[in-house]
Amino acid sequence: MDCVRGTTLPGYWTESILVFCAIGLGILFIITGFAAQTYHAKERALGKEWFEKGTKELQAEQPENAIADFRTALVYSPSNDEYEFSLAKALLAAHHKDEANAHLIRLWEHQPENGEVNLELGRLAIRNLDITQALRYFHNSIYGDWGQQDAVGQRRKARLELYRFLISRGASSQAQAELMALAAELPPDPQLHVQVGQMFFAAHEFNQAQKQFDQVLQSDKNNKEALAGEGEIDFESGNYHNAVIHIERALRRDPQNTKLEHMLEVSRLVLTIDPYEPDLPNAERTRRIIRMFQQALDRVQKCAQPEGESIAQPEPQNPPNPQTPPQPLTPLQNLYALVMKMQPQVKDSILNRDADKGTAVLTMVKVMENSTDTACGPKASLDEAITLALLKQGGSP
Repeated sequence: MDCVRGTTLPGYWTESILVFCAIGLGILFIITGFAAQTYHAKERALGKEWFEKGTKELQAEQPENAIADFRTALVYSPSNDEYEFSLAKALLAAHHKDEANAHLIRLWEHQPENGEVNLELGRLAIRNLDITQALRYFHNSIYGDWGQQDAVGQRRKARLELYRFLISRGASSQAQAELMALAAELPPDPQLHVQVGQMFFAAHEFNQAQKQFDQVLQSDKNNKEALAGEGEIDFESGNYHNAVIHIERALRRDPQNTKLEHMLEVSRLVLTIDPYEPDLPNAERTRRIIRMFQQALDRVQKCAQPEGESIAQPEPQNPPNPQTPPQPLTPLQNLYALVMKMQPQVKDSILNRDADKGTAVLTMVKVMENSTDTACGPKASLDEAITLALLKQGGSP
């Protein structure tokens, strides 16, 4: 109306002027809007440019530089959650935990179901060794929204990360619950089942581990990792017959595996030395007992001699010298004295007739192996086999 205010023009001129004013104002609004759009587009472009620069800096493990870049990106796009989330990750990488936490909490309040945000909050809880908060945020992440990403894969990785943290903190029952949940959600991928089976094995959950390895072998009977897993379970469970079968098959596909080679050697030795083997003839049992006794005695002797220690007791002075009191016997000398008293009884003719004497000899073998365990370093394979054979019957030797 300002265009015609105060004029005395005829009505049709007034109407024409009003039309021209409206058109002018419309053009002005269009120009202003276009200018604003151009300005905001330029801001978005600059924000994107700084964000991409920060992303490259973060990938190059230069988080401090990335922090500055992401801050600049947020100046141009202050409400961009993606930019703020990247800033939080850069702050975490640079060990600015408190500031990172503040940004993540703000994002979480805005998107409490966001899988990535919850995962980073869970990782921050791990850094703070806070099991309660780690469980909270990791579970939010596992059951959260992962947008266009591979949600199943991301959730599996998050649960695996949580499991490893719980194991490291000694939270065994909570870790086992996560591992059971992880196993229940696995796709039919042999490598994943092997990985989870190995985790169950490390946690001494042998039944669960075997289920995972069995599932792999149903579809791939020659899978070397599953065969090795089965063999290790058999070995640790004292099922040495099956251990030999599975380990031999695994070694045919992985012949350079020295760990499996050792386990196979020891398993075979257990089967040849075990005096408790079912249906073992009495003469063979006696032979095995004598062999075990002699091997354990050899270990005692070899253990003492490198240290310069005489295994036999010193001869008493005759007559005794009161100025030189006798030296106390070492543990190995005491043990050797007991063994020497028993040795005359360790004969076929005696042990075949008297089962109780055979039991007493095996008890002494346990004592010898135990004593040398603490003083003499790693066992030979046969000594290890003797210990395992006796462990099957008498608990911890």
